[in-house]
Amino acid sequence: MFRFFLSVLLIVCNSTFALEVKLIERIPLSQRETALLYVSPFAVTEDEVLILPDIRSGDIKLYDKKGELITVWGRRGPGPDEFNAPVFCDYQKPYFVIMDFGKRNLSLFERAGKDNFQSIQSFHCTSLGSDIKLMNDILLISGYVVNNKGEEYDLYLKNLKNGKNEYLLPSEIKYGFKSKTKFKNECQKKDDIVSIGTLGFCDFSGDDIYYVWQGNLRVIKINMENKNISFFGEKTQNYVTPKATKKLIAAHNRRNQELSSEEKRKMSYVLGVFADADIIGVIFGNYDKDASVWKMILQIYSPNGKLLEETVLPEAVNYDDACYRTYFYKKGEKILYCLSRKLDDQSNDVIEVLKYKIY
Repeated sequence: MFRFFLSVLLIVCNSTFALEVKLIERIPLSQRETALLYVSPFAVTEDEVLILPDIRSGDIKLYDKKGELITVWGRRGPGPDEFNAPVFCDYQKPYFVIMDFGKRNLSLFERAGKDNFQSIQSFHCTSLGSDIKLMNDILLISGYVVNNKGEEYDLYLKNLKNGKNEYLLPSEIKYGFKSKTKFKNECQKKDDIVSIGTLGFCDFSGDDIYYVWQGNLRVIKINMENKNISFFGEKTQNYVTPKATKKLIAAHNRRNQELSSEEKRKMSYVLGVFADADIIGVIFGNYDKDASVWKMILQIYSPNGKLLEETVLPEAVNYDDACYRTYFYKKGEKILYCLSRKLDDQSNDVIEVLKYKIY
């Protein structure tokens, strides 16, 4: 009888379990000394130094936890400690990794002080990606790559000790095809896929790796021990599945950015995934026509794929249509940092890092 009541109690507790996502701090980024030209992906250190790669200025800007500029690291150029188009990055104490589109390489640094990063090694990338994560001596890379058998993948591991790759996610699975044959036959030109977007985002927790494609709210879970691949994700009323409309395909083929943006703003776009021991987070964006900004919506799942919470992240907005990852998650602490960008009444850039706590 006791076991029966205990089981009922557990069911009730689980059914009423709710998470709270609370905005606990705003960090306005000063632009008095230098302008932030174009920043999306960023990283945060253990003592809350904000690391912001600026792809347009070709440097990396470091800010303190009050939003004051500490220093500008590097400059545009081909030499050591110089960057061309630094963009996707990650930080896991004491290492920082940056993907440079211009140089077509990945560079690993070790932090040796508040604003001092020493170069350790660099890898040439034949194909660049859209997200990277540090996993001790391994890099998890979201990016299109072809192995020596001609097989296409969109997620792989790079061993930092020997430079070798381990391929994880075949491209056909990323885009929802059950076989390579169907993928090649039905998507030969890939107009549908490319017009929607090809970006993918990744994270890991324990032996599990999580991946999302920006065009579908579907989390792909890969277990590193047995290589089993499973899926979860709930398309709620807030989510509008992207479709390759004739207008969107035409806009892409003609490189008509204005028409492409007009079509994409009718849909929802997945912006990333983050993983912790007991929760998995998925962020997607919806365009608010009245406010002329994208708003960020956070879904929180249990590791087995049950949706626990969905909420609009308070004040997290972005006027840019380029749907890159605009957050950094601190594992274990349940702290989520989001980059928010909007225009004031004089059309000046207002850039903040918003700090959220997940309870």
